Amino acid sequence: MASDLPVLTRHEFHRRVKEGAKWLLIDGTIIDVSVLVQPGDTLHKGGGDVLTRSIGEDLTGYFIYYHANIPRIASLHKPGLTHLEHVREKVVKNVVGVLDSHRHRTPLTSPQHRFWVESEEKAPFHEHSVTSFAAQGLDARSGVDALLQGLAPNSAERRAFWAIVGCLVGDAAAQPTHWNYKPTYFHEDLRRHGRWSNPEFLRPSLNTYYHLPMGCNSCYGDQAKEVLYSLTECQGLNPAAVEARFARRFGEEGDYGPLPAEGLYNGSKQEVRELPIKGPWRHISIAGFLKNVKRGRHFPECGTDDAQADCFVRVVPVVALYAGHPAMLENVEAAVRLTQNNPAAVAVAQAFATILEDIIISGSSGLAAIEKAAQQFSAPSERSRLEGFCGRVADTMRTCSELGGLSLHEAVLHFGKGAYSTSQVS
Repeated sequence: MASDLPVLTRHEFHRRVKEGAKWLLIDGTIIDVSVLVQPGDTLHKGGGDVLTRSIGEDLTGYFIYYHANIPRIASLHKPGLTHLEHVREKVVKNVVGVLDSHRHRTPLTSPQHRFWVESEEKAPFHEHSVTSFAAQGLDARSGVDALLQGLAPNSAERRAFWAIVGCLVGDAAAQPTHWNYKPTYFHEDLRRHGRWSNPEFLRPSLNTYYHLPMGCNSCYGDQAKEVLYSLTECQGLNPAAVEARFARRFGEEGDYGPLPAEGLYNGSKQEVRELPIKGPWRHISIAGFLKNVKRGRHFPECGTDDAQADCFVRVVPVVALYAGHPAMLENVEAAVRLTQNNPAAVAVAQAFATILEDIIISGSSGLAAIEKAAQQFSAPSERSRLEGFCGRVADTMRTCSELGGLSLHEAVLHFGKGAYSTSQVS
């Protein structure tokens, strides 16, 4: 029971953390993560940096997202235990106490805690997009050939066309496998479905956060499409026009549904999850953007401090239009700050845009384009730009170049320092 564990006040908890204790909170239970952030067999599978950055914080919501109430599944790391049993075993080994506010509640160490109740396995999701060429009985090759009429082979214009197509097709191909934060289990599922070597356009969906028919774009692709529509309509980038499109496309009256009362996600992290949701998942930067627009803020003040992958996926159409133009990076920055008004997001997007621009203009290989961009962003005049993020991005690009001979699997492990650390790899 909770009374068997040392009881600390929240003040005592924070004092001990300030003194150096590597503690965090999960539903009032205090966990010492010092062992879980060290390289070796005990290292947290999501990477030690995830926990290190969260020392002193309450991670209840994240714990619910990634560990609580999942269906019965055998642990791939501890034979003989289920995944939930293995996680609880780690909790029991590393618990140091409980907050006084939770002293009469069931602690996380107890098998009776509500987070350890297994949920029912969801029925497989097999839906297919009804708007694809195939679903409509159309020949995709003929349609693409018609669009390419007038674009010279091996020209910058044709490569710009394929950059946009590649962005949208790649996004749709990845959508059924989004956000699998336990790679060992994800890999096992791919092998079980016979799709280890070709996970694209996967059915049934292995997306555990939201379900959309296979072939549909995610929120990443939807953003790129809205930018593309606006560029075509306005004959160039008009941030105010893109802002209006985003407000309509991702607003509460559309497919994405109502905004939550609290938080920035489709569902509250503090509630026992009911995932996957049926329908699209509104990304955190988009949710924050909508709330800012509701407050009367407009470009660029409507942007958030989020710096996730939306920043570079969204700008593909911008680069396709402005490749070779002196205002290309300026327009990329504007497209980013619309929903991600911070230097990190802009630096990443501009580095990506520089790489893509070189491929479009000169047809260079991806590796050559990365090396060229790394050299450009490493220049003394560039390294300090955007609060130093340009220099940090340059260093990352150089590391990518050095890992060019590795498989993606090996490169991810390198970036994650031996663990599949999503934050580190990002």
